[in-house]
Amino acid sequence: MPKKCLSKRDTARFCSQLRLLLSSGVPLLQALQIVRRLSGWPRLEQVCSAVSEGRSLSAASEGFLPVVALTSLRGAEACGGMEEVLLRLSLHFEARADVEDKIKSALIYPCFVLLICLLTVCLLVFLVLPGFKTFFIDLNADLPWLTRMMLWLGEAAANNWYWPLGLFGCLVVAMPRFGPNNRLRQACQALASRSRTYCRSQASSLFFSLATLLEGGVAISEALRTSASAAACPIFAKRINFLKDRVEAGEKLSTALAEDRLFNGSAVQMVLVGEATGQLAVMLRAAAEVYDRERELMVKRLLSLLEPGLTLFVGLIAGVVVLAMFLPLVNMISSLQ
Repeated sequence: MPKKCLSKRDTARFCSQLRLLLSSGVPLLQALQIVRRLSGWPRLEQVCSAVSEGRSLSAASEGFLPVVALTSLRGAEACGGMEEVLLRLSLHFEARADVEDKIKSALIYPCFVLLICLLTVCLLVFLVLPGFKTFFIDLNADLPWLTRMMLWLGEAAANNWYWPLGLFGCLVVAMPRFGPNNRLRQACQALASRSRTYCRSQASSLFFSLATLLEGGVAISEALRTSASAAACPIFAKRINFLKDRVEAGEKLSTALAEDRLFNGSAVQMVLVGEATGQLAVMLRAAAEVYDRERELMVKRLLSLLEPGLTLFVGLIAGVVVLAMFLPLVNMISSLQ
């Protein structure tokens, strides 16, 4: 399997440290060696070796840095301004990492509630239900249909627990091996592409990447090509390549964006203003920030509905089990009276 490049947070740290060293007058190779000692990334040793052999930083960093960073560095090596490009890259990847961390933090509580729900169900199925089954057999009581169904489900789960556990283990092992051409992965990506939140995330990443590349002196067509190769989802990569073809055919970026439902009217208008004023990179970054705020708001709304829903689900499951177990006792007490 090919090695993964640095994460967004680590890329931001690498670019920031390297920029500080270069701005202090430290030569590139010595700066890379200092960053390697500070960070402890073993793969950075290969980058240092390649640079010492005469290769450029962008060429030596292939497979180590993300594609967006490589293209920006290539532009800086051709036109100058390496320190400024490194600053923009550090801010770009730091901002993207902050957005992802906010989403992950917001998902912690719902995941915790879901875990409690699963533990509660397992406790009821494997500990509570078997004890009640023995009790009802000793009483030789006439059981309601709800109680019989719950006892049957508990017995089936207790006798076949290894099947779902084995299936889950196989999925955990096989998931990292799903390549980009795997049908299951493609189906999951196609399903995710219908989500408005996911689409906003992809659009924001595209605009941030384009803004960073354009600020580094990269041409718009090359910036779109790089953004397509860096896209996490092949479906969106195809859409970005379609935008690139339209731009290379002579159309404005705003015109091509207006015909794609992924981009809303406000973002298209911001890009149009950027093209008219010569501040396209600035407006693209502003549009990306708007998308990030929209996505964060949508996630908060979703979680505000999900959290009470999960709590209600846990209570409902526990209530059904308790009702099924105590209903025969209520019937017996009623018959005795």
